[in-house]
Amino acid sequence: MEHKAVQDMLKSKFTNYNELRRMKELPEYTGTALYQQLLCLIEACGPTPSEIDKSLRTKIDYPEEFFSAKDLDFLAAEGVVRHFLGLMMSETNPLSTLLDERTCAAWSIIPVINHLIYAYLSYVDVKWIEPTHHQTNRTKWDGIICTKNTDDIVCLMEFAGGNTPKDEMNHKKQNNDELKLYNGISRLSKQIDTCSPQFRIFVIRTIGSKAYFESVSIKCGVLIRTRHFVLEWPKNASELHEFTKQLPKLMSFRLALFEAIESFSKITKEA
Repeated sequence: MEHKAVQDMLKSKFTNYNELRRMKELPEYTGTALYQQLLCLIEACGPTPSEIDKSLRTKIDYPEEFFSAKDLDFLAAEGVVRHFLGLMMSETNPLSTLLDERTCAAWSIIPVINHLIYAYLSYVDVKWIEPTHHQTNRTKWDGIICTKNTDDIVCLMEFAGGNTPKDEMNHKKQNNDELKLYNGISRLSKQIDTCSPQFRIFVIRTIGSKAYFESVSIKCGVLIRTRHFVLEWPKNASELHEFTKQLPKLMSFRLALFEAIESFSKITKEA
């Protein structure tokens, strides 16, 4: 939906175009005072990993116990930041070296997603590295997030290359992975009511040091993709500053994902 030609086509085909436009938006995430403190501390820190680490260890006002969902949101955001900070403070940051597809994912998108879903493991399953699923004809995926009770897919993930120059220039594989994702979504969409305004499947694709966070809906046989944002994995303190500015988008994506889990279960029951 990013291109004007696509927008014009959708306007001519759908009377509820504004509803489609709203699907591009993610729910706003503000977070708690603790979460805001995390962002502000990193922004105010000097450009070295050790300064950021010291600031997070000594200046965050941690409560004695974490209870609310908002507290768990903070722990998810902090976990993501500390993961990359830990890599920067190691003798050799693997993200600064040439990595193949799965090794790159193991140091980036996999720990990020794991941190985001820790608080929701009672409701979702996440499966990594060639899991299959009955809704997509046993196709092998790099990652799947599905509802625990109903076993419905809510997010598909594909690693489309490592961070080597060869991988990053392999446009054929990248296109094939996109086609694989959309074919999979088309298959599973036939099993539920895709005309429901709640129907949306989330997609995460990684290519080297970048991750593309998207969602896909199907209206009247038309597959509509929305790219919400792109993240680039930080390899030094300066890049971590920029990455932290994108954390609200990542947390909004997380919120949208788990809002969809609840509505997706309702769609499945009604289908």
